[in-house]
Amino acid sequence: MPAAMTFTSLQTDLTSYLERGTVLDPVVFAQLPELINFAERRISTELKVLGFVVPAVFNLQAGVAVYQKPDRWRKTVSWNVGAQTTQPVVDQLTQVFAGGGGVCAYLGTIQGGASNALVGQYFTVAGFINTANNGTFLCSSSSATIIVLSNPFSIAETNPATATQVSTVGPFLRNQIYPRSYEYLRSYWPNESATSFSTYSTYAPPKFYADYNYQNFIIAPTPDLNYPAELVYYEQPALLDNTNQTNFITQYLPNLLLYASLLECTPFLKKDDRIPVWQSMYDRFAAVYNQQSSDEIIDRSTTRHET
Repeated sequence: MPAAMTFTSLQTDLTSYLERGTVLDPVVFAQLPELINFAERRISTELKVLGFVVPAVFNLQAGVAVYQKPDRWRKTVSWNVGAQTTQPVVDQLTQVFAGGGGVCAYLGTIQGGASNALVGQYFTVAGFINTANNGTFLCSSSSATIIVLSNPFSIAETNPATATQVSTVGPFLRNQIYPRSYEYLRSYWPNESATSFSTYSTYAPPKFYADYNYQNFIIAPTPDLNYPAELVYYEQPALLDNTNQTNFITQYLPNLLLYASLLECTPFLKKDDRIPVWQSMYDRFAAVYNQQSSDEIIDRSTTRHET
């Protein structure tokens, strides 16, 4: 079975290559963990490989424009908002109204009030005698009015006694939001407290994001609903130590980590003559891994058609 690199085994390898750093050489021995961490940071900064790409799934909050970046975030790949979600049955319809032209509209309040039925929230209504005509409904105002948005059906096809359960369903689709400068976002959406709700069936989720600072993002328009979101980003893998013996770099880029670590060690040991050797070895493997990643990125963006 092939030997796997660990934090401990890498320190042993370094002492062999450098002929320094044993327990009898305490100054160098004590410095090796920090030099290894420097090498990890070098790799994660200089390489953009698939193994560093991480998705984070969370919910945007209505009325909130600034969001904290994930721990060990380095660079954003993409954002999208609006994945479809389904929530438990929480509300009841209390009044039925027959509109003109054979269209049936449901008006009145929702049991529990507007606090349970958010403006812009979609609903499906269960309990119709003809279940094939179940419709999709939208809460159109803060008074929790429900408006029919799907195919018309007649009042004769409903039974108010049974058409009471309302299950909240968000028919959201994935929508990419795009990077812009902070100044662009402030010009595009100058009133951060304003939300993007547009009446009835037209949603207006956030469209743009920017780096607010190194720890936070800012998005615009400010969300009007609690949109599901997915952030894809390059992450700095958790650094190695005695309690964290392996990570992506030790598992998939061990030779690169070895040469990067040797590069970090040589100035500390004042062995500058070895820098070109370790640098050439590091550059060789870094170029190979970066090329593989470039091929994957190109393949990821290719649109394929049936022939």
